[in-house]
Amino acid sequence: MVVFASAYESLRRALGDALDVPALERFRAHGVDLFGRLKVAYPYQTWIESLRLAAELLAPGASEEEATYVVGRRILESYAETVIGKATFGVLKIIGPLRGFNQIRRSLRTTNNYSQSTFTEVGPGVFHLWCSHVTFPHYYRGVFEAGMELTGQKNGRARLLSHDEAGATFEIRWNE
Repeated sequence: MVVFASAYESLRRALGDALDVPALERFRAHGVDLFGRLKVAYPYQTWIESLRLAAELLAPGASEEEATYVVGRRILESYAETVIGKATFGVLKIIGPLRGFNQIRRSLRTTNNYSQSTFTEVGPGVFHLWCSHVTFPHYYRGVFEAGMELTGQKNGRARLLSHDEAGATFEIRWNE
């Protein structure tokens, strides 16, 4: 299982001013040079350690749950600030949240070689989203809630329903 350089580019952008010299050295200590030439791919465990470090930098003193949620939100928000991100979220606003979540599922797969997901309607405006290989479920919750907000679903919520070694299931709700 590997995570591609594009995920690290997003992480670097999300860290912004928190990425000072001591932080860069901490990333280098586990094999990631965020301001050097990124490798094509990194082992999954390196990504997990990178997310732990990012959580410490973006939400010092917060619980792991809250800190990883902050990282997930910030990664998607910083992507939305790029030219490609602005165009992507412009299209997602037009196509609506249901088609948008299907696009997000495909996008998860572009950052690594292992993600699988399902998206199932369980009631009017209520969906279950399952993602494989989830170490930090609240990171994903942050990504999903930021995504809903960025596509105009201000009341959208992602709630963790279950989490185990296979993956995590989230309840996704929004008001159209």
